Amino acid sequence: MRPDTSHFTRNRLVGEELRRYEEEHGAFTDEELAAAQTRISGTAEHEESASAA
Repeated sequence: MRPDTSHFTRNRLVGEELRRYEEEHGAFTDEELAAAQTRISGTAEHEESASAA
């Protein structure tokens, strides 16, 4: 049985895309990185829902 490597391929492709973006537009700011981490961890949805209520 072959292990599922699709998540490794996806991570590699996302990493390559981020490197290309940084080459074209410069490094991400601390604020952009913090916002991305928040969205990735899923806390942004909870914060947006709470602020909308």
